[in-house]
Order: sequence, then C-alpha cells, then structure tokens
Amino acid sequence: MQSLRAPANAASVLRAALARGTATRADLIEDTGLSKATVARMVDELHRNGLLVHAAPPAPALAAQRDPARTRGRKPTSLTVPASVGQVVGVSLGLQRTGVLALDLAGRERSWESAATPRWSTLDDAVAWVAERIVAAGARTDAPLLRVAIALPARVADGTEVPNPPPPLDVLAGAAFAQQLAAALDAPVALDSDANMALVGLVADGAVADAANPTLLSMSTVLTVAVRRSDGTAAPGRTSSFGSFSLLPFQSDGIDTSLGAMLSTQGLLRYCAERGVALTDVSELWGGDAWDAPSSGEQQHARRVAVVRRSTDAAPDSAAPHEHGTIRAAFADALTAALRVVAVMVDPPLVVLTGRLSPLAELVLPAVARRLAAELDEPPELVVASAASRWHATAMGAAHVALRHEQRALCERLERGSAQGD
Repeated sequence: MQSLRAPANAASVLRAALARGTATRADLIEDTGLSKATVARMVDELHRNGLLVHAAPPAPALAAQRDPARTRGRKPTSLTVPASVGQVVGVSLGLQRTGVLALDLAGRERSWESAATPRWSTLDDAVAWVAERIVAAGARTDAPLLRVAIALPARVADGTEVPNPPPPLDVLAGAAFAQQLAAALDAPVALDSDANMALVGLVADGAVADAANPTLLSMSTVLTVAVRRSDGTAAPGRTSSFGSFSLLPFQSDGIDTSLGAMLSTQGLLRYCAERGVALTDVSELWGGDAWDAPSSGEQQHARRVAVVRRSTDAAPDSAAPHEHGTIRAAFADALTAALRVVAVMVDPPLVVLTGRLSPLAELVLPAVARRLAAELDEPPELVVASAASRWHATAMGAAHVALRHEQRALCERLERGSAQGD
C-alpha cells in the first residue's frame, strides 16, 4: 500500500463510502464535511490503493432508451469499494436448515445457499460440514475471507461459548466449536444467538425500522430473546440467565412447564405429548407449512424478503381439531405472559415475533394484542416476521455483524496508515 498524506481524511472518506455502498463524490462531501478538493485527493489516493473503484453504471431506464435526449449531460460518477478487498460470511445454523450468506465489504450479497442441517455425532463432523459450506459460499469470488459470524438457536457467552445448546446440537457445547472452525477457515469466528442476529437482519432488510429499538422473541428449538439498545446494539446480558424464559414457571391445565418451553418447538411438543395430543410435526398446530425452505437461485428472492404481519391485521383462517385449539389457547396464554414480562421490564415500543413458531403466533396475535391492550397503559406494537424468510434474515444479520466489524477495522487500519491486517 502506498503511503497516505492524510490518513484520517482518507479513513473518513472510506467510512462514508462503506456506509452508502455506492456513493458519488457529492455524497462523500456531504457525509464527511470535507472540502471538494480534499475529497478529490482522498478519492484518488484510495483509488491508487485499490480501496475505491468506479461503480458499474446502472442499466438505462426504458424511458431514456426511447428518448436519448434524457441522458444528455454529464452524470455523476459513482464510487464503491471493490469486491476484491474482502468478504464476510454470515451463517444461520438451525436444527432444520443452515443458511450461509456472503457479503463483500460494500454490503453487496455475493452468494446465498441453504441446506438441511445434518445430525452430527462429533464436534469434528460439525466443524468440517460448516467449514465446507462457508468455503463454498466464499468461492464465488477471489476475495479473502475476513470474518465469519454464526447465529445459533441458543444463548451464547462472550461470542464464542455455547453453555447449553439444544440436544441435537449438543456437540457444539463449550468454546471448542468456534475455536476449531476459526482454525479450519483461518479467519475469526464469532457466535451469537439467533434472536440477536435475526433482529440485525430484519433491520438490515428494512422490515423493522432502525429507530424502533424493538425487542425480538425467536421461537424455534429454544426461545431466545434480543433487546435492542438505543445505540443500535443488542443488550448482551451479564450472565447466560439473561433472557432465559425457561426460568419462569408456567402452568396450564395442571401441567407444570415454563414460558421458555411453551414458546419453543421442543417444549411445545412435550406439552402436546403430556396432553395426549400426538403430532407428526409441530406445524400441524397451524395447518402445516405452505412454503418450501429457501435455497439458492434468484427465483427464491421473493421468499427471502422479510414480511411482517401486525397485530391489527386479521388472523389467517385455519380450521383445527378441538385438541389443537386447546394447545393454541395454552400457547396464547404463554405468549401473553411472556409479553407482559417484556413490557414490564423492557417497555419496548415494538416486539417482533419470529422463528419456527411464528405462524402459530400469527394465528393468536389479535387475541394476544387485545389482552395486552386491556392490561397495559401503552402496550407495544406486535409484529410477526415471516417464517419463510427466517433463515435468510438471520444469516443476513450475522453477515452484517461481521461486516460492521471488518468495515470498522479497515478504517481504523487506514487511520494508522495501513489498510493491511495487523
């Protein structure tokens, strides 16, 4: 890398370009507050060092093709960070499926794949399979892999340790999974709960407003909770007890369980069995899944976009046997109780419900919202994120967590006079 005459200014321009993804010189002047001449010099220096290139022009609009006069005049040149600088990978590792998403440092999606999650008998098997998926995702470009972030259906301590993973993923317990995977990939690996990653992904997708400071309940294999703080980060909690609804007892029809169990697939299936309700799959409680799991290919794009349903929307029609209706009612009671706790302790303006059980939450949402409105002075708005998009949204959140880290690190290195890793 060539020496920079003003590293701080160069870092400021690069930071603005990274934030926008694609930016004109006028954008960079506005975002940095630097003079036109200074921005021009910094753009030239960043270009010489391979950190900024001219972005490919967008395809001309149909109206401009029909009327060439509309294209007269010099158009502003857009700039972007080239894909060759590096890439990050986000992984949504669930019990059913695993989604792997690669982004370049400008935040552009480079690849997306989804595959059924196998049942591993050893940690080595898990590391090898996940590493293979990540390497395949990164192989779409020749950019170096800079960082990996993985979302798990479990609480995570210190970004590396999984204290109590659900039984099908118990080979991931402890910190060895993150350590061995990082060694296999020769890149840093960070772990977090699927709730924290899903919340980041829903904000990145635009399904949830960035300024909403929502709380998210991810109801899948286990119930995980994400609380977004005013600075946009997720509250980590001091211990693994933070957000553990399994510590809160719940009783229904004489059966003792917990809120965490009732709002998770494993716990809800156990409750059904104790009630004598035999289910082949938990989706029978809402009439079955009417969608296919997303995989690769542009034809899947519509399924990957996060969709939310608000509590003011009408509940979907879904006839059910009487015993299923009883289970639904118990689930609604548990969800109402959990949302009371969230409202009293966190007081969020918005609560997002997502995960495998989100279609069931969608069915009971209007009734739950009415009960909360009768009990709370200002109940939070409730929305349900589409279950069909959850793998992509969660992997997107994981990728954006890794992306923010690497964007910040690159700019900090630039300020010190080097864009190379330390």
